[in-house]
Amino acid sequence: MSDADETERIPLHEGVGVNSPSMAARRWPMLLLGAVVGLISAAAIGGIVGKPLLGSAAIETTCGAVPTITHPPLVRRTLDATVRNVLVTGGAGFIASHFALALLDRGSYNVTIVDDLSRGSIDTVLRLQTLAKEKGRPLQWVHMDVARQDDMEELLRRNAIDAVVHFSGNAYVGESMTHPEDYYQNITVSTVAILRAMQRAKVTKLIFSSSCATFGNPTEFPITERSPQRPSNPYGTAKLQAEHAITHFLDAQKRLSLPFSAAMLRYFNVIGADPAGRLGPHLRHKANRDYPRLVDAAYDVAQGGMGRESLSVMGSTYPTPDGSAQRDYIHVTDLVEAHVMLLAALKGTDLMYYNVGNGSPYTVLEIVKGRESHRQEGAHQPEAVSAGRPSHPLQRPEQD
Repeated sequence: MSDADETERIPLHEGVGVNSPSMAARRWPMLLLGAVVGLISAAAIGGIVGKPLLGSAAIETTCGAVPTITHPPLVRRTLDATVRNVLVTGGAGFIASHFALALLDRGSYNVTIVDDLSRGSIDTVLRLQTLAKEKGRPLQWVHMDVARQDDMEELLRRNAIDAVVHFSGNAYVGESMTHPEDYYQNITVSTVAILRAMQRAKVTKLIFSSSCATFGNPTEFPITERSPQRPSNPYGTAKLQAEHAITHFLDAQKRLSLPFSAAMLRYFNVIGADPAGRLGPHLRHKANRDYPRLVDAAYDVAQGGMGRESLSVMGSTYPTPDGSAQRDYIHVTDLVEAHVMLLAALKGTDLMYYNVGNGSPYTVLEIVKGRESHRQEGAHQPEAVSAGRPSHPLQRPEQD
């Protein structure tokens, strides 16, 4: 037998026989067949899962490195859950204080508010305490940073809390571009601390104050619960990370057959105050002066003596009728009503997401003109239009 014949009969192993012309000739048809089968399989799998595995024609529907959470189906909820003792974080702030007031108005809740007053107002706390006393309802204020996990656990146990409504955290997009570390600490980290405290104290219901900032700069409107979440600033990213922490914690509890239910409300632009005039925003901290909400700034200018001589409108080249940015505004009383309803909806291992707005956007200049019709007689409200702030989407959140 010749060396060539011997080489033909030796199977491929450690490179032996690779150079045999007859062996190579027999391998090529099998290689081509394998390639064709692989292409057909990839196309078939992509069709089944709805995401092509080959080519660049696929449209990205997630937010890149931070996957969009799979949303639960939309179902009709019954409002029959029993909740009595409620802890409200950030209770000295704008939205949280109005929520606490809504609970007092219902007359069936025992309210505990937690706030370290780094952004909230002691005037708001005192006002809530007065209103609670008038109604004969209990309301306790605890001066504390919600990130203090052990102290939060002790408070949850002591007051036999049934549900936590988590509002606290910094909430200024512009400031988050300058001090992102504060936003990850006061939103993401504090939310994880609250989850741990709730787990140890066996508190099983959570409502989280999220934001439309998690959607970043959307390309399709209206923004729905199924819109991709691609935050464009640290504020929105921190909120989305907190959402993920809550979702993964709930999934873990579910795998352990333990009850835990949660709801995330993604606010648009919150505006207004208690219609009865009992409560309003008393935000006088530096961040509110540097990054004011539109109506607050307008009132400061109209009233005078508040250190704001003119109203600066950021941006004049947006694709809107007057060039100013367009917002979806929701009244604070409508927003807190959604939270109250969710207290009665959470049960079992429910996970709920809702965008909260009114669906009828207004431009910044339209709101300014509406304010002009109500300003004090003789008050001067000069306006100046300047460039938009960095990483402020067309639908910029303005919330507590």
